Amino acid sequence: MSTFTTFTDPYPTVPRARPLVTSFDGESLVQTLGDTDFALLMRTVELVVQAGVYSQLRLQHAMRIPAKTATRLTTLLEALSVIDSHRVGDAREVLPTVDHLPLLLVRLLASRDSVPALREAS
Repeated sequence: MSTFTTFTDPYPTVPRARPLVTSFDGESLVQTLGDTDFALLMRTVELVVQAGVYSQLRLQHAMRIPAKTATRLTTLLEALSVIDSHRVGDAREVLPTVDHLPLLLVRLLASRDSVPALREAS
């Protein structure tokens, strides 16, 4: 007869969902964006959160934007706490999870003074 003396957890490193960052420091930056830049930011946030990892070069190629625009979007994503500000190599950690994406997009829309009107198809 054996005696049970130790227990080894079969799932020692189960990842936990990161909480959504509640501070929204980039709200004033979002208000200064034009409609085209705001639409680009919304699409960028959606792509980055769905990818789960961020690289400025990867963003530049995926969205076919110039390096200057990618740099500006990187600054905005840092201010909005979408990506971490620590530069570890080329890739950065994306802070919100896909589960938080709808709430994040709603918060971005709510931070605008006015939501651009939808244009009717001709």
